[in-house]
Amino acid sequence: MPLRRQSKPTAPWLLAGLLLVLLGIEALWLFSQPTLLGHDDALFFARGIERFSVLEFSPHFPGYPGLIGLGRLVQPFCDTPTEALLLVSRIAVLLLPLLSGVLLYCLGRSIPLALAGALLCALQPLLLGLGPVGLSDGPGLVALIATLVCWSQRRDRLAGLLLALTLCIRPGYAPLLAGPLCWLWIYRRDSLKSLLAPVCGVGVAALGFVYWHDGNAYFIEGLRFIQGHFQIWGNTALNENPRSWSDAVTRLFHPHPGLPLYWPLLLGIALPWCWRQRRQPCGLLLATLVAALAWTLPFQNPDNLRHLAAPLLLSLLLLCLWSHSLPSRYRYISLGVVFGASLILCQSQLIVKPMAPPIQQAIEHIAPYSASSVSANRPALLSSNRGVSLLRQQLPQVAVNDSFLPGSRERVLGRGGMLLSASKPAPEQVSRYQLLASFPARSPAEAPLFLFSRPDQPQ
Repeated sequence: MPLRRQSKPTAPWLLAGLLLVLLGIEALWLFSQPTLLGHDDALFFARGIERFSVLEFSPHFPGYPGLIGLGRLVQPFCDTPTEALLLVSRIAVLLLPLLSGVLLYCLGRSIPLALAGALLCALQPLLLGLGPVGLSDGPGLVALIATLVCWSQRRDRLAGLLLALTLCIRPGYAPLLAGPLCWLWIYRRDSLKSLLAPVCGVGVAALGFVYWHDGNAYFIEGLRFIQGHFQIWGNTALNENPRSWSDAVTRLFHPHPGLPLYWPLLLGIALPWCWRQRRQPCGLLLATLVAALAWTLPFQNPDNLRHLAAPLLLSLLLLCLWSHSLPSRYRYISLGVVFGASLILCQSQLIVKPMAPPIQQAIEHIAPYSASSVSANRPALLSSNRGVSLLRQQLPQVAVNDSFLPGSRERVLGRGGMLLSASKPAPEQVSRYQLLASFPARSPAEAPLFLFSRPDQPQ
């Protein structure tokens, strides 16, 4: 009897088709968002693309020369520095699922695993929301994953170059990179020698670029910035009243409060397998995830959920590798749980119509108040802990105070001003505030804003 011709498996083609369709939808969503800045750091980055000076907050410390270089690279194709910055951020977010799939293929040697992992990464609202924000998180994550790809393939010199590029794009990822460097020191020490030349070369060039613009004052500004981050505005564990990450995770999965359970549950089940594989190249992922959690949880601001992007992505990739080691039935169950939860979260974001960032919504709402105050010959007062520089630039007729300064909000509210905050007052203080308006976020990467006044004070 003639042998039947075996048909090619349809799963990879189906996953590839779904991935392309989803990336197309996400590209439409990203590029339909208004080209507006929604964060002070993004304003500083846009200034830096035009004229670099850390002392003038163009951008802020430590300078981000890699991100500024990428912005200047695409600026000839854009009309403004803002467009260039957002273009880099949007392209990075679209590349992130593809690079994640490449990393999974390098570690698992399975095309369906790589496509499923890329699809799951594309379904994460937090990762997608990094695109229209215009910060260094998206490009930094792309450079980080590309570095791990090279390390997994023993392309150590290229990995060293990408390692240096990661630090230039997002210097805050230095603690994350300490994890894989420790893994290399323990299990593959010979690879470290190949990193020295590219890391030192790029590092000296980047530091020379910054020093040439600002001189010794750069280091003085660095001390001031580091102290401020850890003790004043950073909301870290070293602050007097640190915020809780449990509330942040709840906001990440809003409006589905039951979904936060699947992530730590599956990760806890997968950790024993991860530990057994620590000597394999996938141990790089585990070491990076441990370093990311050790840095993010105590030393990053829970109000900014974008800081969870790296731990979320790394843990998702580890879950995919763990599921690939299971029997087929359990593999599909575990991936199905993660896929279903991700789909629920992502669809609630993609159906949201294009809108301005929360701070831009607030500026549009406050503008009439400032006009009426000018006509009444009294200054409009506003205290805010978000977008202070943006507010001052776009609302020049409003006296904007930084609410992180002691007593700022009370003085402003007591004189009939308003408070713009990313958090609602505590239950025992609700009676002291009157909610004037709320401004929703486009994704978990942004924080919604609330405008308050005192009930007994005229506006």
